[in-house]
Amino acid sequence: MNTTRRAGVRVRGPRAFSLIELLTVIGIIALVIAIVVPALGYARDAARKSETTNVANQVSQACLTFQQSEGRLPGFFSARAMAHAENSTRGFTAMQNAMLDLMGGVVDTAAPPAPDEMLVGPSTTDVVKVKPSLIGTNSAGNKAYFTPSGKYFKVMNQALLGYGRTGAGYGWTSNAAGAGTAQGGYGEVVDAWSNPLVLWSIDESQQGEIVGATAAANNFSQVRAPANANQPSARFYWNANAAVFTTAQYAMNGVKAGAASLLDSGTSDDEKRTNLMGLLGNPASPKALANAAGNPLTAAQILPSAGRGTVIVHSAGNDRTFLSTQDRGGKRAGGTSPRYLYYGLNFRSNATSTADLPGGQSSDIMNEFDDILVSGG
Repeated sequence: MNTTRRAGVRVRGPRAFSLIELLTVIGIIALVIAIVVPALGYARDAARKSETTNVANQVSQACLTFQQSEGRLPGFFSARAMAHAENSTRGFTAMQNAMLDLMGGVVDTAAPPAPDEMLVGPSTTDVVKVKPSLIGTNSAGNKAYFTPSGKYFKVMNQALLGYGRTGAGYGWTSNAAGAGTAQGGYGEVVDAWSNPLVLWSIDESQQGEIVGATAAANNFSQVRAPANANQPSARFYWNANAAVFTTAQYAMNGVKAGAASLLDSGTSDDEKRTNLMGLLGNPASPKALANAAGNPLTAAQILPSAGRGTVIVHSAGNDRTFLSTQDRGGKRAGGTSPRYLYYGLNFRSNATSTADLPGGQSSDIMNEFDDILVSGG
């Protein structure tokens, strides 16, 4: 205890905090931080989810407005062209394709690209000249069906996505002599986490067919477009968004360690088309839950008779991984590779079970992921 003497009087000095009191205060502060910081994180994630849902709804509505006005879904190139085998590595996405109609930017294709222009497209035979500075402006030819803020329209990492490479269709410029130079990159619509928003657009030439009529899953989803007329077409194609599903893309946006996507480019073709069907198949429209004899089908045998919509806008959500293997739905798809997100998991507890989910209920398998889906049409 600190004391001093003044005029023969003993005076008590200021009382210091004891070690126990200091530790108690520190403990209280740490407890408050432990409570408040996660709550703030949840609030931020909730706000981002709301923002992302809003942007996705805007894209979906713009697609439907365009369809009503033009009699087709937006997209300079057809769904079949977007699924070209070459587009597995070219880096041109279905969202970018739709934005050519929704936000404009296409210029005269006859002349060689100027320094501020680029050629984009899903294959060497399907390219169009674009002037990035015209995208989303009120210039002639732009109908501005969709005009996002700069926060939601960004040029992604060119080295990872393939933009800016020297060569036709990668987002390049060239002089009259044809010398390609990397610059800029074609913009991508992104979510509130700055991850690309994926657009799944139905192959309109396939809409009239009854999916699964021949008991084949590839009537609904395929990796790439058929090489010839003898091969079956599909409603949705993985190649239309191949650029997004790479390990490098996840790392660029800071994905949680150890996470992997059920749609990753490293998965087999069988996994890609099966998991795409689990993602895009309408859970309210199974083709059949039992065979002709009335015996229940396994999850692997159940097929969808319809998709979730003619267009589906897809965000990876907070974990920044599309269909993460770490989500509960990803774990239901299997603990080790190969992993199959069967459409029938909406109705069965596992791939081989023929019993309904507990309580005899069906469910939406996508509720077991943090991904965000907005459907239209």
